[in-house]
Amino acid sequence: MDYRYTLANERTVLAYLRTALALDAAALAVAHFFTVGPAWLTATLASLLALAGLYSGIAAIVRFRRVQAAMDRGAPRPPAWVPVVLRLTLGLCSVLALVLVLW
Repeated sequence: MDYRYTLANERTVLAYLRTALALDAAALAVAHFFTVGPAWLTATLASLLALAGLYSGIAAIVRFRRVQAAMDRGAPRPPAWVPVVLRLTLGLCSVLALVLVLW
């Protein structure tokens, strides 16, 4: 096995972890600085962002291990569901943020 694939897998996990950190920072910023609109909507948005960050962090490690095991076996890469879930979650967060901004 070519070591470049393992390094690429490590870069991917680091990208997921950077995304998790950014989502957690966004959740804290929303919880602390958003003062418009109802409190429950702000709390929902912050919670969704924090959950997306948690999911991204956990999924990074799980995906890294699954891809590494597939590479060791010479099997094809497993499908990537993390970007799909994050896209849907961030789409919902964008709608909630738009409601808050237009409130």
